Amino acid sequence: MSKGGHRENALWSDYILGKLPPEKEQKLENLLIEDEETFQMYLHELEELKGELPTLGNQELFTQCIISALPSSEKRGVEQAVKSKVSSSRNLPFYHYLIAASITLLLMGSGFFDLLSVEAGQSMDRNRTVSISDKWMNVTSKWMDSLRDPSPKK
Repeated sequence: MSKGGHRENALWSDYILGKLPPEKEQKLENLLIEDEETFQMYLHELEELKGELPTLGNQELFTQCIISALPSSEKRGVEQAVKSKVSSSRNLPFYHYLIAASITLLLMGSGFFDLLSVEAGQSMDRNRTVSISDKWMNVTSKWMDSLRDPSPKK
């Protein structure tokens, strides 16, 4: 389709007003999907015809009619989507951070971390014995040294 011709404008006007046969409408819909330039022409013609198109009177009533016409499983999905928008604000990372910061301040104010550090220091002083892993490391390093140094010990 060439850009901007009177014939194309009339064709898009008929499409928008629903005056075309279904097979012609299908061809135009495929063109809208495939070609950006065609889509821009369609949008331009839609703007031109804005005054001729019917307006939606009561949007709230229209929405309720559409929802009531849906099968019950889809209605639940729509209702859950509306509820999830409300509950999604509670799932924001900011709220999680705010709760964690509040708990941290509460524990700091009560002195919990001071008690924890004192007990950890005492625990470290009690465990001055050599751990099993250190013993294994010492035995392994002595064995590796004996392999490296082939001279016999006296």
